Amino acid sequence: MEINKHLKFFRFKVIFTKEFIVSNNSNDINNIWTIIKNNQVENKELIFRFNEDYYDMSLNKEYTNELNVISNVSFIGNINGTIFDYNRLRKGTIYFILNEFKRVAIKIENIIFQNFYIGDYYAAGVFLIASYSNHNNFNIIFNNCTFRNNDQLLLSLTMFCDYRTTENPTYIFNNCNFYNNTRKLMEIKGIYNDIINEDEYCLIMKMVNYTSAIFSGSNSKYDISDSLFHNVTLKKSIPAIFNSKASYFYINDTEFKNLNLISGIWEGESTYYLYNVNFIDIKTNSKALLHIVGKDVYFTNVTAENISCVGDGSNTSMILFDSNNIDDFKKIHIFGLNVINSFSNGPLIKTIGNYVEMIIDDSNINKIKTYGPIIETKTNKLNFHMSNLNFNNNINDNKLECGTIHFINDLSVLITNSTFNNNISKGDGGVLCLENISKLNLSLTNTYFIKNKAVNGGAIYISDSISKDIDNINDNIYNNIKIENNTFKENTANDFGGAIYSEYSKFYLADSKNNLITFNKAGIMGGGIYSPKYVDKTIFDLSNNIIENNTINSFIDNYTSKPSYILLNTIFEDDTINIITGEYISLVFTLYDEFDNIVNDITKFYSSITLKLTLTNEYEYDQNNLNYIINGNICSFINDYV
Repeated sequence: MEINKHLKFFRFKVIFTKEFIVSNNSNDINNIWTIIKNNQVENKELIFRFNEDYYDMSLNKEYTNELNVISNVSFIGNINGTIFDYNRLRKGTIYFILNEFKRVAIKIENIIFQNFYIGDYYAAGVFLIASYSNHNNFNIIFNNCTFRNNDQLLLSLTMFCDYRTTENPTYIFNNCNFYNNTRKLMEIKGIYNDIINEDEYCLIMKMVNYTSAIFSGSNSKYDISDSLFHNVTLKKSIPAIFNSKASYFYINDTEFKNLNLISGIWEGESTYYLYNVNFIDIKTNSKALLHIVGKDVYFTNVTAENISCVGDGSNTSMILFDSNNIDDFKKIHIFGLNVINSFSNGPLIKTIGNYVEMIIDDSNINKIKTYGPIIETKTNKLNFHMSNLNFNNNINDNKLECGTIHFINDLSVLITNSTFNNNISKGDGGVLCLENISKLNLSLTNTYFIKNKAVNGGAIYISDSISKDIDNINDNIYNNIKIENNTFKENTANDFGGAIYSEYSKFYLADSKNNLITFNKAGIMGGGIYSPKYVDKTIFDLSNNIIENNTINSFIDNYTSKPSYILLNTIFEDDTINIITGEYISLVFTLYDEFDNIVNDITKFYSSITLKLTLTNEYEYDQNNLNYIINGNICSFINDYV
């Protein structure tokens, strides 16, 4: 082994450096650890250079080499990458101990770690490289390293910490590759004592220009806490951080920031528990930033800010939850979600699959712009619970998609104690859109709908296919609907139903009371509530609610339907009417809707109405009294209101 000595001068400190050239033989490989132990002194740096292309690490005599590090140590391969081949043996593992409070750095550069293997799959405590420290005043740096074809746990990083001593990253990975590793890539443990400031991170990790997921494998459990994942750019369509199937992830007090990805953050087929996690300034071209397939997911106190999902139109989301075709309910439970200033080419949160139980409580979703609903559920059966939600200033920019929150199929929906303010749908349903309903259990209580806008149904649009064929309603299908103590105020529909538009054939079954529907506006008809027809089925009982001051062009129009029937107002004092050729007879009709309200077509939406008149004999069986002829039964209407 060759030894070179030289001096480094930096800020008036003299740092003595010793360099050792290591050859691929048993003597050199086994002497490394003795040299480190015998040559570590303060202000001294040890550099081990591995200039050959290949090193047989199975030549290590010891299974574990334990090093108490008190000075800088570097392991540097050649520029094209030096192979450390463990030949499917566990000899030569490294355990760094950093207990002395000194600023030291361990650097590993241009090394390819391969074929590390332990026959006992459950040897959970054995890692290729492990570190333990009682402070964070150090660095472990991997530069241009590759981990490939390993069948054992690779990195274990454990740190006790009382307070943060540096703003710089503790663990740094620069230009590292991870290929074909079947077990857990990294286990990070942070144990922090007496930290009062919740923003005080001890463990800071930096990943730069890596080409595979940080955590890979399957059937694993990951506990990640007090960590930062910042400044990641990944141009491969693989999960950026967690690529582990059938695993459990517990992620606490962690931040993901400034990520630019083609993929999402994690592999979908695992279970995730997130607590106090931030996603900030992230852009993805993937189908989903957070994709879950056939597993449960639990979010508590999660913040997302400046998220951009720019994948294919209508097919990209921040959260995509796929229950798969599993016959039992899969769960997505969200408590304390705060999303602001974000954009998606598709729904922000989307559920698909068979059976889903979805909870969103104590959350804020504000200033979101999507090409489609902000929340969309396309499951066969959905149990949905929402409470204490503030949902404000959001925009569905797709005029072909209904609602900023969209439900279909077999639904059990509870919404309570929530506020929906100033949301816009370029299609129907300014807030809620429930359509193609096969079964509905709905509880909507103590909720405010204020200043929302849509084409039809400024706050709510609700329909089913049965309403098109009212005679086929099946009253044996159980529906339980409660609409109580809600406020609909200052909502706007461009066309029909300033607050509510309904074509739902079972709405008449709703228990409805103490709702305030006031100062809403529509452009054509139904300033407060509108249903085209069959209002005895498609509208709930209005009698126990306050519905007032809803308008069409400043004219009061609280609720209405399409024109339903007309009445002839003209009264003839004489039974005989003589009309000379070329003269007109004046008839006055009044047009009514299904609520028996006179239809006032303020906006002249009905620009023409065809009225077919027939003249019949009052005395049907008196064949001697047939003295009438009528030709060209064409009518014109000249009144401003029809």
